[in-house]
Amino acid sequence: MSSRAAREPIHAGFSILTSFAHGPMVGGEREKKTQTKTGGAKGRSIFFFRTAGILLLVGVFSPAIFSSGRAAQRKVTEPMAKAGAADEHEIKVLPIFFIPSDGKAPSPEQEQKLMKHVKWARQRYHELLGGTDTFEMAKDQVVVYKSKKPMSFYRAAPEGSTPVCLSEMLEYFKTNRNDAPYVFLILVMNSADKFPNGGGRPINGGHDNGGGVILMATYAMDVMHNFQSTLQHELGHSFGLLHPEAYGYDMETSPSIMSYNKAHHTHDFQPSPTPGIFIPEDLRALAMNKKEFPHFSYTPVGKISPKTPSLPPMDIPGQPAWSAR
Repeated sequence: MSSRAAREPIHAGFSILTSFAHGPMVGGEREKKTQTKTGGAKGRSIFFFRTAGILLLVGVFSPAIFSSGRAAQRKVTEPMAKAGAADEHEIKVLPIFFIPSDGKAPSPEQEQKLMKHVKWARQRYHELLGGTDTFEMAKDQVVVYKSKKPMSFYRAAPEGSTPVCLSEMLEYFKTNRNDAPYVFLILVMNSADKFPNGGGRPINGGHDNGGGVILMATYAMDVMHNFQSTLQHELGHSFGLLHPEAYGYDMETSPSIMSYNKAHHTHDFQPSPTPGIFIPEDLRALAMNKKEFPHFSYTPVGKISPKTPSLPPMDIPGQPAWSAR
């Protein structure tokens, strides 16, 4: 166990993955409001014209945020939370480095790199949700966890080791599948190959039923150039998004970040010239997740699939079967 993890215990959870994918995209962080004090008539005039200019720019450019490459329209019906307002995000993304007993700890450069990727993905979600919301991060630094089991144990475990990792993490963080307040973004320290393959899903299936999990290898972050677009894709799975084929769309050509469209791939920290987007079906699903996106609502106007499929709850060793409260 690392000293950092020991100093800062956090309720957590891991999970089973049934969807694996590599996708595309871009990102950063929500802008903070600042206050500028000006004095006298001159100060008030400057404030007035600056404010008018900002409002004009917002009016001109905000529609471009929702360009989708498809005929469907979107409408965001709730504003962004005001600065200083109480945080309403019940589920937050928690980056974790998972070290097998025979593995090495992450370097400071790896920790910084992961945080940079998460912040970029967070900004991209903010852009794709029209500036109304994005996922929140649980901490401003990664959690480093040291396991008592070797890598060989996880390689031999069923389902890519996700069930056993989840059970282990829930026990370590003294939480359970019902109360875990995180989407656990877990990178297993493995520089040799892609194990475990990237994947993510909500712990209890469906939408708004609790936390989620993403399981990837540090190899993916350090070697594979499209890690950022893959991360955005897997975050989507952890929020309950499905592949576009679930709605009858082509996996190789769909504009959705949940597709396998190679045109969406990022290259290290360079965005794709044709990044993926959220199609109406994605936006509808995200709007159901009030624990992760409390300020985002979506009213579809135009073409959208009538299908509303969802992922099932996971089977987790040592945890009871999930049932809605």
